[in-house]
Amino acid sequence: MTIETRPDPAIPVWAEAGDRVQPTNPEIQTGWPLSNVPPSRQRFNWILNACAQAVRYVLQRGIAQWAAGEDYPENGRVQYNGLTFRALIDSPTSSPGDVAGEWEAWGYSDSTLLPRVDSILTKSVAGGVDVVLTAAEANNGILVFTGIITANINVVIPNTARRFAVYNGTTGAFTLGVKTAGGAALAVPQASSRSLYCDGANTVREATSLSATTPAQFDDSTALATTAFVRRFGLTGRNLIAVNAATNPALTVANVGALCSVTGTGTVTMPAANAVPAGTAILLQNANAAVDFTLSRAGADNILAGGANQTSITVRAGTSAFLFSNGVNVWQLAMGSAALQFEVGAPLLGVNQTWQNVTGARTLGTTYTNTTGKPIFVSVAVDQIASGAIATYVVSGLTSGNFIANASRGLAALVVPPGGTYSVSSNTALTSWFELR
Repeated sequence: MTIETRPDPAIPVWAEAGDRVQPTNPEIQTGWPLSNVPPSRQRFNWILNACAQAVRYVLQRGIAQWAAGEDYPENGRVQYNGLTFRALIDSPTSSPGDVAGEWEAWGYSDSTLLPRVDSILTKSVAGGVDVVLTAAEANNGILVFTGIITANINVVIPNTARRFAVYNGTTGAFTLGVKTAGGAALAVPQASSRSLYCDGANTVREATSLSATTPAQFDDSTALATTAFVRRFGLTGRNLIAVNAATNPALTVANVGALCSVTGTGTVTMPAANAVPAGTAILLQNANAAVDFTLSRAGADNILAGGANQTSITVRAGTSAFLFSNGVNVWQLAMGSAALQFEVGAPLLGVNQTWQNVTGARTLGTTYTNTTGKPIFVSVAVDQIASGAIATYVVSGLTSGNFIANASRGLAALVVPPGGTYSVSSNTALTSWFELR
């Protein structure tokens, strides 16, 4: 296909400075009749000038200006009031933009679009009845609704395909919806924004959700995790749940992610480990001042504590237990002060230690060394030979105390740190020597 060259705009329009005579309308309609007399030079100038002007007009404007007397076909394009329009029907009778269904705006410029997108309508919808927006009001890109509403109400928008943002700044314990006259309402919560669109078919939908639907509790998909999901999954304290051990309760998945504050004494049963995904955690706190409770497995599950499977563990008063499921059949006691009772290497006095009678292996006046790696407790008793018998005990080179046996016997009690030395001396006989180690 040959692409025609644009005429040189520097060439003047034919006969624009010459003499021209316009034929009459009947002459223009019928054209030149068969005659021995040719048309006058002035009439030829007028015809050629009109053709040249029409070409120059199209070249200058690209799209012709709308004219009231022109008959436009469907999809014909025109300019009007600085905008371009497309005819929706054949032979529209109105000027562009005046009658819906005859013309539609077409080819928007930035200067036209941006004010509509960024313009803000702030409107009070106070009261208890629906509010209908005018076309001009609905043309704003941001709709802000305020006022005290006294019933559930809707804002009714024109059924025109477009996108807009809504902020619900109303007060009052009622809902605000956005809808078309023939469609269902989409609620916009108070003090929140929604990006919405109307599809032109009486449906208002959310274009970009500023909030998300909370997935199921243990959803493992690529869905967005809301804060509600995170708290419910157990990654943070969701809430505080009171548990009465005296009723021997069985925990459920509802306890996941919460701090279970346990009172009373009895047996609390864990949920089945396979009822939750691997890594799910449950935190329990013994809120009793002086009594313990028993934490038991469910069915044939196990509680892994101290490197060994347990059917149950004791959670002492004031301690806590943080357990993780393997998703199959084990709850592992991973954290919490209740785990200290299973810490074999923990340097705590009384933890994983027993009382031992070492009387036969100890001699008064001899220095011994604590090589256990933990503090030990030493209890030594001596006889009273005479009133005022004296005994002395030394820990790590320091004389920690003297005592005088005025009764049937004297008793020394001392704590020896890891690696420390200790001895007990007396002018009486050794009766017994016990160590917690």
